[in-house]
Amino acid sequence: KVRSAYDWAGAAARAREDRESLLVQSSPSHFFPELAAARYRAWAVAFGAALMGRPMEFWYEQFLGKPPGIGATTPWHQAEASWGRNLDDRGVTCWMPLHDVDAGNGCMHFTDAGHRDGVLPHRQPPGVQSDLLPCDVDEARTVACPLRLGGVTFHHGKTPHMTTSNGSPAWRRILTQHLRVAGSDGEGDHYPL
Repeated sequence: KVRSAYDWAGAAARAREDRESLLVQSSPSHFFPELAAARYRAWAVAFGAALMGRPMEFWYEQFLGKPPGIGATTPWHQAEASWGRNLDDRGVTCWMPLHDVDAGNGCMHFTDAGHRDGVLPHRQPPGVQSDLLPCDVDEARTVACPLRLGGVTFHHGKTPHMTTSNGSPAWRRILTQHLRVAGSDGEGDHYPL
């Protein structure tokens, strides 16, 4: 786990190799380069382009695993707040569970129409070793999105989103595909904290 996965929910006070895995992040393409030609990736790019009304391209992916019983809540955040202004209204994420998901094992939650609120102020939480910067949202606008295997969600880079902890007896496993407008620069010109 230390070489091939990054646990960004861990406490900063503990050495990386000594942390209990609360949320494991990895990039499957590093281990399986053939995924670049996978049909699900081409489908996600085409569907993302239809949603955004612009040609899109695959940017990067993340496998996110939450261990049984201890998998951490992923706090409210916006992807664009981490990506920066280079991707202002130019990024979308496809979130694909590898099994059924609900609020008990870590399904996605969104802020209804939150992409219209702009990029919210984000902060670095004390005591957490993470590049995930949380934000505060109007939780009255929360929409939970449980999914059956085969379902996906897409969300705009400005959409506030979070996932619940994993209280189930099995790993919560998902794959995200991050897409950007074709020809865009990557992450950069970051928003201030």
